[in-house]
Amino acid sequence: MTMAWRTAVRSLRVQRTKPVSLEIHRLRAYSTQSNSTFSYAARVLSDPVIETIALASRITRILLGSVLLVGGVTLASWEGVHQYVERVSMPQAASYAVDSPPDMDHDFDFGADDRFEALLRIRHTDPRLGTFGRHIVRAAWMAEYWGGGIAPGVLFSGGSSRPAPAPTDAFDHHGLAMAESFLASAVDLAEKRHMSVPDFAQPGTPLDPTAVSLELWLAHIREKMGSPMALMRAANGCEKLFDVSVDPVLRRALATRLATHCSRLGHWDESLGWMDRAMQESAHDSLRATVAKLLARESLTLTPLETRQCMETLQALSTLYVHHATSLADTERQLSLQDALRTQLAALRLAQKGSDANQHGAPGTAERLQALWIQQRQAVLAMHVAETLYALHHPTAASAGWWAKLTHWWGRDSRLNVRPRDYISACPKALHAIPAPCGPHALSQEWLSYASQHAQQVCQELSTSGSEMLPVWKGPYQATSARVWEQAQRTQQEAELLLRTLQK
Repeated sequence: MTMAWRTAVRSLRVQRTKPVSLEIHRLRAYSTQSNSTFSYAARVLSDPVIETIALASRITRILLGSVLLVGGVTLASWEGVHQYVERVSMPQAASYAVDSPPDMDHDFDFGADDRFEALLRIRHTDPRLGTFGRHIVRAAWMAEYWGGGIAPGVLFSGGSSRPAPAPTDAFDHHGLAMAESFLASAVDLAEKRHMSVPDFAQPGTPLDPTAVSLELWLAHIREKMGSPMALMRAANGCEKLFDVSVDPVLRRALATRLATHCSRLGHWDESLGWMDRAMQESAHDSLRATVAKLLARESLTLTPLETRQCMETLQALSTLYVHHATSLADTERQLSLQDALRTQLAALRLAQKGSDANQHGAPGTAERLQALWIQQRQAVLAMHVAETLYALHHPTAASAGWWAKLTHWWGRDSRLNVRPRDYISACPKALHAIPAPCGPHALSQEWLSYASQHAQQVCQELSTSGSEMLPVWKGPYQATSARVWEQAQRTQQEAELLLRTLQK
């Protein structure tokens, strides 16, 4: 009975489920047919959406790849330029500033002449500044040496009422402004990293060379900008360094720069005060007393380094006198030019004593290089004396009477009878071939002849036919001798050019 009942139930289930499965099979077959209305509607609605999404995805990939490619190339080029500046350009720009050899005599110390420039011209960025700080310093270097481009206001200022500046001036000014901004940021960043110049002197604590270099560089940029505000800021920076520095060479250079800043700002008394401080650092005496002693042929107890520093200070002072004379009336102008002439003659007296003390040195030695350095500086001073005498004689001849004009024309004016043979040792081998100068500026021509001859003699002793340095100088003093040689060549060319101009 039970088995019969189970068999009946199974047959009933089969009969009930079979029509349902057949119906589902028919629906599936209908829905997958090619001419189905449902399939056509699905394709109409789904294909544009899918194609739009695929197209948008492709465009996004192209744009993203292009951005990554352009950004990568730009970033690589930018970093490559920075590394080129770090490893090539900055060392080349500071190649002439060298340190003193360890075995060099401290009394000569030719490397001290480049100490200020070595601090001013940074060879490499300091790793302590970090990645961001080092890039800022390199950007400042590029802005100073390569410029900052041309601002849009300068480029499109043709229709304005104000005249557009020259492209070179605009280029330089824009670059200097960018360099100042970058360096100010670098100084602030260095202070945050405890690399700063203190406000007050701290005995026994050396100054951070990177902080000093950044401060000097910033002051130098502001000095080149030349505006009154920039000059005042440059003077403040140099004065801060002067107060905390204990190096006499650096203090003399800073005092000379401060004198130049004050002179350009119109503060003449302050300028003379700073020059007096510069002289005290080099000659250990006041400016007025040093000039008076030298003109009176009194001897000064100075080392070779102090002799060079004192000569540079006197030359800078004479330059300030000449520049100051351009802004004065006729009478005051003559007095300022006479002060410049007295300073130049005092420097020549000092050079004469220094040359006599080192003239017996052998080639390639520090003593002989000191003598050649002094001889080259004598040539420069002789050229300056010739220019000062020309400025002193020229207006007097134009405003005097007929007899003064006549005597001035024939070279018999003895108002400033300053002969070069009284201040510079002659070069007999070169002097006999030069005719005696004549005309209204015979005295200036004589000084220029001495300048040309002494510069030529320096070139002949340092090089072979003026083209290559002698092997005897290619040693520990190669950098200094090369600089003296280049300066002597330039001095000879300028003196000969001025001499030909006066002889016409």
